[in-house]
Amino acid sequence: MVARVSVVPLEFRGNTAGTATAPSVLLAGLYFSLGGVADVAISDSAGEADLRSEPAAPPTGRSRRYLAIITGMVVLFYAAVALTNVRLDPLAYDEDYVREMAKSLNEGQNFALYDPNINWRSLRRQQIALLTETPDVVVFGGSRWQEASADLLPTQKLFNAHVHSDYVEDFLALAQLLEEHDRLPDTLILSLRYITFEPIDVRVPTDWREWTPEYRQMADRLGIESHDVLDTLPVDKWTAPLSVRVLVDRVKLKAAQTETVGPTTDTEKATLDVIGSDGSLQWSQRNTRRFTPEFAVEDARKKAKANKEVRPAIDPAAVTALEKLLAHLQSKEVRVVFAQTPFHPAFYDAMRGRPFGEALGQVEQLAERWESTYGTTTVGSFDPGRVGCDAGEFIDWHHAKPACLGRILTSVPWPAEQ
Repeated sequence: MVARVSVVPLEFRGNTAGTATAPSVLLAGLYFSLGGVADVAISDSAGEADLRSEPAAPPTGRSRRYLAIITGMVVLFYAAVALTNVRLDPLAYDEDYVREMAKSLNEGQNFALYDPNINWRSLRRQQIALLTETPDVVVFGGSRWQEASADLLPTQKLFNAHVHSDYVEDFLALAQLLEEHDRLPDTLILSLRYITFEPIDVRVPTDWREWTPEYRQMADRLGIESHDVLDTLPVDKWTAPLSVRVLVDRVKLKAAQTETVGPTTDTEKATLDVIGSDGSLQWSQRNTRRFTPEFAVEDARKKAKANKEVRPAIDPAAVTALEKLLAHLQSKEVRVVFAQTPFHPAFYDAMRGRPFGEALGQVEQLAERWESTYGTTTVGSFDPGRVGCDAGEFIDWHHAKPACLGRILTSVPWPAEQ
């Protein structure tokens, strides 16, 4: 007796709970459309089944048409997802929109938005290109500096060029942008992160790849061997618009929006965050209410538990790259200040004597060493006690509030005071 039965490969059988995932259903459909049915001979002898798989039937014209229809539907679906994501989140994917935003900021307006997780590097690229005058001070670091407004340093013309998830390549890229557009300031404030020098093969965030062209240009200028092309391709940026999850999140945020996104003269909104003309970020009143001392200490304790045996890695090549940049900036008569922002006391205290805490000490020692080598200045600290920032001056485990950041900025010895 020969029966014709369907044989579905294991990888097409859904998840372990027995529910097929969307990709598995699609793959199964394609499998069958290509003739994924096997002839199986079943023998009744001795009451035992003898299964002998025979070659699958070759694809027919009908199955090819079915495959073409399925493929076309998938392409159309993801094209619609991508287009919708771009429309809902132009600050992440639309360069023209970002350019108009940069123009309005440089003209002195603020900009209201419902989610600060935008393409910050694209925005900074456009802002620097459109600057009509050179700032006295440029502050650069990760989101730890996002709330540092020009009001914290009223005697200086300050531009806050912070981005998210900064690495040493970002330092090179920013310097390239400033120099390319003849906007190198008198004072460049840099902030080292606990993973500023992390090797690229262990990094999780990939935002830094947005500035790959600028990073490569400065690396060539400094005589540094840049990373391989494949290691710097912004694949996540290209594929993110295809995400259905991102689309769902954007739709929810858009549905909850009650205020107008775009240029504004307001410095604060009820439900929208505001990017100031100086480059800083002002949280919405709704978000500010969320950042309670209780929330911050709980977040600090969770991060401390997750990092209790973690030692952030330091790549010697990354250290060398920054040292060459410092020598270059010194030759351009740019004063470099390393301004370290502290961690929440609950986190920092938990890291004392642990690998994480030891790595923080190594990073601070590098900054101190460069004072004598490259004439840099170091202020602030990872230690909140040394800066004088208490637990109430943090919104989470490592983002300090403006009062704490202002304390660091005012500790910088400015030329008139020296």
